[in-house]
Amino acid sequence: MALVKTFKEDEIPKGAAILSKKEALEYQIKLIDNWPSKSEVWPLKYSSTMLGITSTISSIYVNNHFRRKLKLMNFNKFSSYLPNVVLPAIMTTLFHANLATRNFTFRLPSITENPKELLKIAGKMFKPIRGHITGFVILNAFIAGILTYKEFESFLSMTEKIQKEIESEFVED
Repeated sequence: MALVKTFKEDEIPKGAAILSKKEALEYQIKLIDNWPSKSEVWPLKYSSTMLGITSTISSIYVNNHFRRKLKLMNFNKFSSYLPNVVLPAIMTTLFHANLATRNFTFRLPSITENPKELLKIAGKMFKPIRGHITGFVILNAFIAGILTYKEFESFLSMTEKIQKEIESEFVED
């Protein structure tokens, strides 16, 4: 069976099974999971996990750097890892005020009252790890590019094999 997306009823072949988007996705996942050669489909199965791991490692490094610079030591580790590594931007607003006021940490100027001073401090903090951040950006982009290319190769390989299978079925009939 091959999946074909069409919008016109007259383009649907006779005897075709009409699937919803959810059913089509489930079929594709099942097809990849049951593909005979796992080495041909690994990019389609594991790329997002690999990119997530790479991104997490980068986030942990940057988070640790800023925890050291802001002298946070072991105060509220949870409150910086959850929003900055696990759930970016969602939890930050819930914890940042408590973290900065209760534990005598580094005082940052208000972004609305003194944005230039805040940018100066941020520049000082980023300067020592500028090379690492650049490296992480390059590494993440490189890995994403390679995995996207491998996913495309896997997709083409699967498509060619399915096409040959369909053609051989028509020849036999």
